[in-house]
Amino acid sequence: MTTRIDTVFALVRDIASEKAQALQAAGAVLVQGDLDNADSLTSAFQSSNPTAVFLNIPPGPADRQVSHARNIIAAAQSCPSVTTLIGSSSIVTGQHESFPGWSPQYITYDYWIGKELIETLVRDAGFASWTIVRLGFFFQLLTPPMSTLMFPELWPAQSVDGGNVTRILRSAFKPDAKLPWVHGGDVGVIVAAALERPEEFKGRIIDLAGELVTITELGEKIAKGTGEEVRVICSSEEQMAESLGPLAPRLIAAQLIFTEIQLGDDVGKTKNEFKLTSVEDFFPKF
Repeated sequence: MTTRIDTVFALVRDIASEKAQALQAAGAVLVQGDLDNADSLTSAFQSSNPTAVFLNIPPGPADRQVSHARNIIAAAQSCPSVTTLIGSSSIVTGQHESFPGWSPQYITYDYWIGKELIETLVRDAGFASWTIVRLGFFFQLLTPPMSTLMFPELWPAQSVDGGNVTRILRSAFKPDAKLPWVHGGDVGVIVAAALERPEEFKGRIIDLAGELVTITELGEKIAKGTGEEVRVICSSEEQMAESLGPLAPRLIAAQLIFTEIQLGDDVGKTKNEFKLTSVEDFFPKF
């Protein structure tokens, strides 16, 4: 975003931290504030006077994410210069009642209820313009270090079939399920566009996916991008639980959602609209 927007403020807890300094080196102006401290956020907003806010809540428990969203929105509302609010969310937010086995005991129940609530907060905040960007699976989940959690056999390559070396893409996705994937770096492209042209993006919910492919098609694209063989294996929940360890229930639940949910027509259209990164383009640069 710093290449397209004149001034980008980055809210950080510790200005001296390595991550904060990296943001500053990339061109962001650092502003100190704590998401758990509403007063610090109000001070941060009133000292910087931004015109727009990108609400991208860090991972964590759902109730804490909602609390952070409330604090940021309240701070933005206290700042007369803010006219635009852009919120990040997840594809299929709001469709949770159609998830397989949905109930208050569903393992990611709080996550999806929280996502829907945050979207409501964004829409009802009262700013002149709001936009919600719903994200698909990040390409970065397919590469280390994140791949060690969801796709542990993809890196490094495995020795199978009498010594032949291949990469294994094992999941609980059904072979015919269409999956939304996006390069994490492309999120800034859409946010920058919404900041530059708020009237065009006003009231818009964008399902962001650079690729809408089956797991088999994804494996073929990874193979093309890396120049290496990729074997795709669709496993049962029990088999996946053995390979994914303690996080298996949550990771499998995330995958099983897409075995039943039919994605809307808008998912995947953003690839051409915003010229998003493809899998083949991502992997040679990894």
